[in-house]
Amino acid sequence: MKLRPLSCENDVEQIIALQEEWVVSGLLPDSFNRLSKDLFSDQTTIVAESNGTTLGYCVFFEKCGHYEIDSVYVASDYRSKNKGLGKELIEAAECTIKARGGERIELCPMTTNNKAKLIRYYQDLGYVLDNCIMEKNI
Repeated sequence: MKLRPLSCENDVEQIIALQEEWVVSGLLPDSFNRLSKDLFSDQTTIVAESNGTTLGYCVFFEKCGHYEIDSVYVASDYRSKNKGLGKELIEAAECTIKARGGERIELCPMTTNNKAKLIRYYQDLGYVLDNCIMEKNI
């Protein structure tokens, strides 16, 4: 398995397929459909890959003087605390951001189930819960 920057159209297609898995698994609502081929033009994406297959990704971008991790996803077959692929993706993003002069990263754990577990996961990686974003569908 290797981590590398997004590099080709096939990467985008595989990431879109992973995002569909995310929706089907209930981690995101069906109406969540942000990923498209255009999404990656102004963002940085780190891809975890093995033998030409995308296993996960981390998308981040610069926003108003800081960086924001937009999404991190690991294919269901590769999710596990002892495998650590999500952590590796986040750490690779942090290294890239630091090399670009970034000093602060924000993220908003966004999932429809088990949000408390996800918040604890990020806290274990050193992130601090600073505020809470709430929304309402009308």
